[in-house]
Amino acid sequence: MKIGRAKLVRECEGDPWAVGPFCNVITDVVRLNTPVPCRGHVSAWKVDDEVSEAVDTQLRQIVRIRDQIKHDLNDDGSSADEIEDEESP
Repeated sequence: MKIGRAKLVRECEGDPWAVGPFCNVITDVVRLNTPVPCRGHVSAWKVDDEVSEAVDTQLRQIVRIRDQIKHDLNDDGSSADEIEDEESP
């Protein structure tokens, strides 16, 4: 996940999860293939090195897969193979 931006709590009125003084807007959420156990805390905290490495390893794999998919697809969503088939006589 990525914190897209921080808002003042008054900008998040009505959201039951909004407690101040800031609300972090989370974007770019990724589901890991293998859950990584980690005890949470009430506030922001530093994740230990073992947990961080386990998450980073999986994120690197996800990025490689995402980059390969982008490479294999053209802007219109068609694959390079589909374009070659259409151009063949």
